[in-house]
Amino acid sequence: NIFQKVSINRCFEEFSKEETLDKDNLWKCSKCHKNIAANNKIEIYQTPKILIIQLKRFENNQKIETFIDFPLKDFDISQFVFPDSKINNDIPKKYDLFAVANHYGRLEYGHYDAFCLNYIDNNWYNFNDRFVEKIKKEDENNKIVTKNAYVLFYRQQKNDLIEWELIYNKKFYDINDNNMKKYGEDFI
Repeated sequence: NIFQKVSINRCFEEFSKEETLDKDNLWKCSKCHKNIAANNKIEIYQTPKILIIQLKRFENNQKIETFIDFPLKDFDISQFVFPDSKINNDIPKKYDLFAVANHYGRLEYGHYDAFCLNYIDNNWYNFNDRFVEKIKKEDENNKIVTKNAYVLFYRQQKNDLIEWELIYNKKFYDINDNNMKKYGEDFI
C-alpha cells in the first residue's frame, strides 16, 4: 500500500519471526540427510560496528513503496539480539544513522542518491549525481526519512574502534600509470 507507514522495529520483528518449514518448504537435516519439518528463527548473535539494513523494495516485479519510519539516532536493536550471547554483554546495542541510499522510480528504471552525515562537521548532505547539497538541521528528519530509503547505514554508539578522522583525512590517489610507478601497487 502506497500510503502505509511501518516502523523499522516492525520490519525487524517480521524478519526475526519464527517460521515453520513444512510441506513444500522442508528443511534438509545435515545428520540424517532427510527433508523434515522444522522451525527457523533469525537472530542477531553478535552486534556489528556498522549495521547495514537493506529494505526489501521489490517483489513480484513491483516496487514496494511502503514508508519505513527509521530513527536518525538511538536505534536500539537489543530486543533482536540473541539473549544468551556472551559476546554482546558489554557492547552497546544502540546505533546512529550515518547514511541512506535512496531509490526513485520503478523496478525497470530509476535513480539513486544518498544522504550522508559528515562526521567532522556533523551535518547531513545529499549526494545526487553532480551536486552535493547541505541539509538544514530543521529539515533533517523530513528530507532523510522518506519512502525512497533503500539501504540504511548505522554506526554503533560508543564505538571507539573506528577512527573516523583517520578515514576522513585519508589521502586517495588517482589510479594512473604515473602514480603506479611512483607509489607502487600498495597505494591503492
